[in-house]
Amino acid sequence: MKKTLSLCVLTLLSACSVTPESAYESGWNLKKSEGTYKECAMTWLNKDMFMAQNMDRLIALGYLTKEQAIRAAKSEVRVGDPECLAFAAFGLTRGSKLSFVNDINKNLLERKLNYSCEESNAKCPGVSITIKNGIVSSVSSLPET
Repeated sequence: MKKTLSLCVLTLLSACSVTPESAYESGWNLKKSEGTYKECAMTWLNKDMFMAQNMDRLIALGYLTKEQAIRAAKSEVRVGDPECLAFAAFGLTRGSKLSFVNDINKNLLERKLNYSCEESNAKCPGVSITIKNGIVSSVSSLPET
């Protein structure tokens, strides 16, 4: 009985001391989102340099379907798309603005990406994309400046 009680106490203590790495059952977190960015954003190296072979690679690896890749190449992002498509649509845009929303445990809840038309292939004035749980949850135009 003492062993069982000790085991229960240890289990409870260890469960309380572990902070979950994700706010979502899917396990999506900043580390996974950054990994997706590194894999998927290599399609546009800058505003005028599209790397078709990298888009083909994303299809071969199963990150995007052929239809999604066609839309990404045209920078057509929709609500419900995987975050890979959003990253592939605008690539390694250094001028983009990023913001993050975390819960009280510092787990990533959402990631917002703002791409300007001066720095990316976004239509002017630019586009704002919000990603939650690895899925695009909103797409809107940036305000005129």
